[in-house]
Order: sequence, then C-alpha cells, then structure tokens
Amino acid sequence: MSDALDKLTRVLSHETELHESLLKVAEDKRSAIIEGDLDLMEESLQQEQVFIAEVEKAEVERIRITAAVQAELGLTEEPVKLARIIEVAPDPQAGGLQTVHRELTEVVTRLRYRTRQNAELMKASMEHVEGFLRAVAEACASQVGYGSDGLKRNTSVSLLDRSA
Repeated sequence: MSDALDKLTRVLSHETELHESLLKVAEDKRSAIIEGDLDLMEESLQQEQVFIAEVEKAEVERIRITAAVQAELGLTEEPVKLARIIEVAPDPQAGGLQTVHRELTEVVTRLRYRTRQNAELMKASMEHVEGFLRAVAEACASQVGYGSDGLKRNTSVSLLDRSA
C-alpha cells in the first residue's frame, strides 16, 4: 500500500515542479510582452510546449497510480478526489500527500493568475497596435497634395510598398 501512495506523492511532486517551470516561463512571457521582445516570446512559447507535454505525461501516470491507490483503499466514488485519498490514507503517507497537494494547489493558482495577467497584457498590446495602425491609416487616407498644374488635390497614400 505505502508503495502506491509514495508513487502518488512522487508524481504529484513532479507535477508541482513542472508547474513551477511553467510559472517561470509565464514570467518570461510577461517580460517579453512588456518589452516587445519577440525572440524571448518565441523561446518562451517553445519551452512552454515542452513543459506542457511533460505535464500531460505526468498526468497520465498520476491517473494510473490514483486508480491503483483507489482500488487498494477500497474507494468506490468516481472520480476519487485527492482529499478523499488523504482522508483515508495511513498517517505518514497522508501527511506527505497533504503537503504536496497544498504546494501543487498554490503553484497552479499562481500560474493561473499569471496566465490571465499575460492574456490581459497581450490584449492591451494588440489594442495599442491596432489603434496605431488605424491612426496611420486615417492620416494617410486623405492627404492634400498639389498636382502638376499647381492646384490642390486629395491623394491617398499606400501604407504598403507593392514593389517589394
């Protein structure tokens, strides 16, 4: 019994470490957004994908181990909650599971907050860029110029060089 509970504690600890790595990447993405650093953003997105793949692997393992623990503890509810496993687990393993559960919950909460904050920063950045482009387009849409005859003419300016 204790072997399965110890494995569950280890896989949850590993998931906590992976989520801490994702939180670090989210911090890097925040810096990239604020600084407009596209290279850092690209690097962060690549790292994020690697860690997400690792979390998915760990989650598959956690589900497998949880099913084994559930069977050993005789728990019949579906799905079984970690809090319920902690409640019925023997004392030394229950304490370890409780600690790792708290740590994982805290890091996931911080990661969700940072992810929402990054999404808001990206949205604000995109709105800023769109506003700038609208202003440039409006400024270029109707410019007064002079023709070869010396008379004023409204001309439009192309924002994109089509010869390129």
